[in-house]
Amino acid sequence: MQVLWPLAKTDFKSRYLGSAIGTLWAFLLPLLNLCIMWFAFEVGLKAPHTEGVPFILWIVTGLFPWTFFSDATNSAMNSIIEKSFLVKKMVFRVEFLPLIKILSTSFVFIFLNVLIVMIFIFNHQNPTLHWVQLLYYAFCLIALVLSLSWLTSSIVVFYRDLGQVISVCLQLGFWATPIFWSTDLLPPRFHFVIYINPVTYVINGYRDAMLSKSWFWQEPASLFIFWCFVIFFSIAGLILFKKLRPHFADVL
Repeated sequence: MQVLWPLAKTDFKSRYLGSAIGTLWAFLLPLLNLCIMWFAFEVGLKAPHTEGVPFILWIVTGLFPWTFFSDATNSAMNSIIEKSFLVKKMVFRVEFLPLIKILSTSFVFIFLNVLIVMIFIFNHQNPTLHWVQLLYYAFCLIALVLSLSWLTSSIVVFYRDLGQVISVCLQLGFWATPIFWSTDLLPPRFHFVIYINPVTYVINGYRDAMLSKSWFWQEPASLFIFWCFVIFFSIAGLILFKKLRPHFADVL
């Protein structure tokens, strides 16, 4: 970790190098996106309260976790290509590159989680012990991104088109994930969508913790399926990563 944190901080600062307000953009952009979404859906389209919950509370518990997932997935996928100079150093463990990108993105994610708590308190939602589960679901999201990043980052080195495919999938996933809508709206025959989309587990978890006041172990089926997904892709990703690792320097 003594090496990872400095590299993550450097990567975070380098994203906005040359801009007038620097890293402040990293925190302003999610806020601006939230304001646009809130104005478009609640003010413009007059979106009703979902499950009796004010729309602003519903959207932040879905939009902010998805924002981290999307940004971290894209960043981690391109980590090897962007840090190709480190790949050629035999003393550096290349499998840490996706993790560095995820840690870099997590700085904003920490801010977004604090902002969620502040928005809830501002809307007269009293904190409860259930809110502590945000730490668990944040860990779930990081583990999910890391498991996927070992796969995507190693493949995209050889097939750059994968980057475009992932971008399209993330756009589709934005609308296929219950960020603005409730899973209760799905007919029973489509409930499998809930289980094959691991981000849904995290977003529902945020809402269970903050709104429904329930514990993560009260949904054992969803918990089991999510961690099976993460473990499977972690193992598959690491195996593929180690197999392709010797060939990275030849392609980059």
